[in-house]
Amino acid sequence: MNMLRLRKFVLLAALTLLSVSGAQRASAETLLSSNVDSRVLVAMQFDEGAVQETLPDGWTLMAFPGGAVAGANALLIFADRYLAKDAEGNPTEPSTYRAIAFASLGKSTTSDEVRTFVTKVFSPHESVDPYGNASPATITRRAGVDSADNAQPRFSEAWSLMANGGELSMSLAYASGPLTWSARESQSYSNVDPAIHHLNRFEQLSDLAMSAPLGKSLDGDMEIRSSIPELASLFDGQEKTIAVIMIPMYRREVFKP
Repeated sequence: MNMLRLRKFVLLAALTLLSVSGAQRASAETLLSSNVDSRVLVAMQFDEGAVQETLPDGWTLMAFPGGAVAGANALLIFADRYLAKDAEGNPTEPSTYRAIAFASLGKSTTSDEVRTFVTKVFSPHESVDPYGNASPATITRRAGVDSADNAQPRFSEAWSLMANGGELSMSLAYASGPLTWSARESQSYSNVDPAIHHLNRFEQLSDLAMSAPLGKSLDGDMEIRSSIPELASLFDGQEKTIAVIMIPMYRREVFKP
């Protein structure tokens, strides 16, 4: 298998894990919204007990079982929303903003069902609360791309989230490999209200920047840290970064199943 095919396989495996709960098609679906983003996905391994506390009753934490993010028990999604639209295709208010979300897998204690739970959202606007668990925050992002001729680009990211008297920061600078385009769908559930769940159909341009399970090291530097009191049990000094996926372009439609 050549390297390009391997990278496609790896990224598809990682995306499949995000939809491990099985995005079952309903007989009727209602379009809720659509968006175009740039994203950075960071797969982390936190203290299991701390992550379990973020899941609803009746669900047991499950680490991501394979692929590029194997062993991670939480995903941090850094999203720069370029355009958000409502079901009629009109720009929402606000139509552009930054948000940071946490997500984990949970397995039912009474069945074999596995769900992806969005366990926390930080956003600068009260209206941006798709899972009923958002906290207000000030979020800034600085990003750069260095490109020349036909060489692979070098990406740089610097994120800062200010909330509850603390800061979550993430910095990343690395040399990209070949990027891949893929289309997937997944279902995501709220950890505070089981009635809130969304079917997401998305396409994205992705680069696997690093993956510890696959032995792929980062060709660059990265640092992530937090002093936000609410996140203290996660960022206790023992956390590990499992994988980083850079997503320069992300297009999604959100449906209510």
